[in-house]
Amino acid sequence: RPNDTDIERIMEDALIKRGIRYMKQYPVEGILITDFYLPESRTIIECDGDYWHSRSEQVKKDFEKTKELGMRGYKIIRFLGSEIKSSVDNCFEKLYGQ
Repeated sequence: RPNDTDIERIMEDALIKRGIRYMKQYPVEGILITDFYLPESRTIIECDGDYWHSRSEQVKKDFEKTKELGMRGYKIIRFLGSEIKSSVDNCFEKLYGQ
């Protein structure tokens, strides 16, 4: 995708601010092109738009991808856009338990 969404820009700024190494729009095992991949912890961060990712068919697809990647040893964290916009700091508390 040529342009980042507003929630991806917020998340990227937060990753940079915290000095966290990441890869953007990284393809993982032919299953998913991630929003952000943190290679040191094999963590995938997905920034999900509230409308699209609340649709039942998308919820099912997201669940299946998350399950498959989890079985392959990845940690997948999904944040809704409203969570990111409300407090990206709270997202990082969920991510790192801090």
